[in-house]
Amino acid sequence: AKSNVLLIGPFGSEAEAVNAMSGLLVGAAQVFDMGESELEGLILPESETSFRVLLYDPVPGGSGFLGQMCKHWRAVCVRGHEFIESCTNCPADKACYGCLKHYRNQQYHDQLSRALACKMLDEMTGDVVREHDIPAITHTGAPGGGEAESDDETLLERTLADRGFPLPAERQYTVSLGPKSSIADYAYPEQNV
Repeated sequence: AKSNVLLIGPFGSEAEAVNAMSGLLVGAAQVFDMGESELEGLILPESETSFRVLLYDPVPGGSGFLGQMCKHWRAVCVRGHEFIESCTNCPADKACYGCLKHYRNQQYHDQLSRALACKMLDEMTGDVVREHDIPAITHTGAPGGGEAESDDETLLERTLADRGFPLPAERQYTVSLGPKSSIADYAYPEQNV
């Protein structure tokens, strides 16, 4: 499945990267009225003083939010800053579940700061510069040009062949389950496997 990614940075510290990522995700949620899990992020350390943020779309085939985020970058930064700054539940040098904290970023809770997130959003407010596309890695095919439909199926076929097991007799085999049916990627029908 194809997915879009957005690489942002570098940032001079992990705390800056964490707060930039969290601020952008909050801003995107405000602008696009999306759920917490529509976009995800990772911190990519390059050295002790260089960190990047990788935002990605976890929805197979993409939800389109990253493209929208790039189109409306300034609004994402501004709305994120406004939302985070308006929190009255925590001091500015901290964060709470009302502004930046949530279950999925709990490994960064000790680094989250409303003030730093707002500072990072202010620094990023501007135009997005697209450097380049990252070419997609697509399915490479089965050994000998077979009919595998995914890289996982190709890996299964190679593993079976490497270990001396016979390749499955059937691909995309329909299994009747009473009034319903299911399709198995591979089957050995005579052995009921």
